[in-house]
Amino acid sequence: MTRVKVAMSRYTQAMRTLLAPRAESPQLIIIRTLHLCFYLTDPYLHSVGRMLEDAVQSAGGRASKIEVLSFSILTEVPELLCTEKHLARYGRRFMSFFQAYPNAFRRLTSLSLWALRFGDSDIPNLLASCLQLQHLTLQDCDNGKRSVLRIDAPNSQLSTLTMAFCSYIKVELINAPKLKCVVHGWVPILLFVSAASQCLTGYVSLPPATRCSCHSSSATGCRPCQL
Repeated sequence: MTRVKVAMSRYTQAMRTLLAPRAESPQLIIIRTLHLCFYLTDPYLHSVGRMLEDAVQSAGGRASKIEVLSFSILTEVPELLCTEKHLARYGRRFMSFFQAYPNAFRRLTSLSLWALRFGDSDIPNLLASCLQLQHLTLQDCDNGKRSVLRIDAPNSQLSTLTMAFCSYIKVELINAPKLKCVVHGWVPILLFVSAASQCLTGYVSLPPATRCSCHSSSATGCRPCQL
């Protein structure tokens, strides 16, 4: 058994203990905030999903056991060692996980992802389903080499988008009414960020060579800030 599988086996056992009903307490125990950091590894990934689905769904009319839920999802191969095939495989695996456990993702307020290659519709579908998501972090992610990231989520609560080491050449902020902050770490080929009037009342942090075009109807507009 590999190091990652050993870690995930112990991790799922700990989750099972944490989320299991307490025989001594017939009332539902509320978890105010639960931050989970786990590997995108089968079959443990689906054990995590099933436990979270059970925890966030109301039982017998009672409120959810978890109020605030956050994921940081890692890949088995470190992002610096991932090949094109790894990125594509992990992207498909993540989207399958997301589609299999929609109730868990609906409760997410923060999501951090590493080393995934998305299809063009994957991030829009993710934002459309995760209506409570406020913070999204993408590291070493893309839709393909020299691709465009489009954020069009009129019903989203997304307020912060953070990117680092991604292979996007352009970010188009089409419709994200709650978005206040876009932070770009080292995104080596990013050339342009555009924001429509429905987006970005806060600021954009950009690499030095990146241009920003913001068409905001708000009083404050957006404030490009070079890193």
